[in-house]
Amino acid sequence: GYTFDWKVDGDKAHMRLSYATTGWLAIGFGQAGTMKDAHIIIGYVKDGKATVEDDFGYAPSTHAPQAKVGGKSTITEVSGTLEDGVTSLAWTMPLNTGNPKDIVLTPGDSVSIILARGNADAKDLSSYHGRGGRLATKVVF
Repeated sequence: GYTFDWKVDGDKAHMRLSYATTGWLAIGFGQAGTMKDAHIIIGYVKDGKATVEDDFGYAPSTHAPQAKVGGKSTITEVSGTLEDGVTSLAWTMPLNTGNPKDIVLTPGDSVSIILARGNADAKDLSSYHGRGGRLATKVVF
């Protein structure tokens, strides 16, 4: 049920993630297909306003804002909608964030991603996704 689209534009990518939830959504880019060591974008929409954070998974079940793990937020052009029970988040980020722990996204390379969603109405950036709320897969970027 997740929809993830992206368009590479020079050294950056415009991304959009959607799922039928009124809670938060997240995507993580990494090598292992787990939250640990993944570059995570997580956010939600409340009262028509998107709140999106640029995080890093520093443990198997814990993430924190980039600034707390030696990096910095590199996402721009953040927006989001919540319509008919579907949350959509959009953002732009560099293919190479410059953060010491993030992987570099290279067009044509296979990348492990994790997708997760919060329970209905979870308007935070830290609640557990619950059983069945996470998916790991690969995409060719």
